[in-house]
Amino acid sequence: MSDELELGVVAAKLVPHRLPPGSISRPHLLELLGTGRDRGLTLVSAPAGFGKTSVLTEWIGTAASTRTRFSWVSLDANDAEPVRLWRHVIASLKRAEPGVGHRSMAALKANPDAIARSVLPVLFQELNAGTSPIVLILDDYHRAENPSVDEQLEEFLRYRPARVQLVLATRSDPAIGVARLRASGELVELRAESLRFDVTELSRFFSVVGVKGLSEKDERRLAEQTGGWPAPLRLAALLMPQQDRSSFIDSFTGATRQVVDYLTRDVLDLLPAGTRDFLLRVSILRRMNGALCDAVLGASGSGDLLAELERANLFVSADADGQWYEQHQLFAGALRLELVRTRPDQVPILHSRAAAWFASAGDLEEATEHAIAAAT
Repeated sequence: MSDELELGVVAAKLVPHRLPPGSISRPHLLELLGTGRDRGLTLVSAPAGFGKTSVLTEWIGTAASTRTRFSWVSLDANDAEPVRLWRHVIASLKRAEPGVGHRSMAALKANPDAIARSVLPVLFQELNAGTSPIVLILDDYHRAENPSVDEQLEEFLRYRPARVQLVLATRSDPAIGVARLRASGELVELRAESLRFDVTELSRFFSVVGVKGLSEKDERRLAEQTGGWPAPLRLAALLMPQQDRSSFIDSFTGATRQVVDYLTRDVLDLLPAGTRDFLLRVSILRRMNGALCDAVLGASGSGDLLAELERANLFVSADADGQWYEQHQLFAGALRLELVRTRPDQVPILHSRAAAWFASAGDLEEATEHAIAAAT
């Protein structure tokens, strides 16, 4: 510990998180993570609150039975500085395998401006000396990502020994050639679709946290309303009354105060102002495409932005053709509430523009709905 302290390593960043109360085992996800040992990159990419860290923490619990050594780094904005990031990566790998890290840490100290050229080759030599599988997990990679870090991580991914599995947990896809890795079969992906709770898992979760007696119908309704999103399901479990549960479930929407507070704190407040403004104003739309958003906002370039939002896992998903997009039901509800609270004068204007666009496109049902909303 004293060596780490001397080197400026924050020891707490190298310790995996504890599983939150009420966690349920998800063996099918652990199995999927395990298949990454024969691939280049394992990417756990999903919006906030989908349990990325939890499933990785559960996976680490299998270390004894799988004889795998796990190396963990919790990243933050300060790790966008490459020397700090690699200082923690090397320290974490040293904890996993004591023979690793001495020479590479010295190389980092001597050559802080030449990580790819002078530090990583030494680290590869140290890692090549061992035989046990090592999993290097970088949690919250989106917090530290920048072009320099991406470039160095690509170098690490390209030349690391085969026994080293790299895992990135992130809210948005990193710029390290994900499409190329996918096409070449070198990528294992866990995304929101696989991380969301199905009805069976939702039932197990509520049983574990002590919410007993929910009907199958109520469980299905909660799964539909939340889209299986674990974070609001935890909120629902905390708020669930003993009586009149059906009425509670009916009212558990994006306008629920605790859901709004969570989304505001963990999602909206972290977004750039332009992205936040776009999401707020298009929240009046049940479905959207680039041309419609341009018309509603009086802007251009919405199609590219929608595609970027989907890639960034900002609760926006496209249909099979990639032409129409929808926002997550709870997220859109919270956005609409925030829009009405902060910009009530804009709401009828936005609905009027949407009504005009749908009318010109021949969709009179959508046009009528927005015209009514503009007048109320």
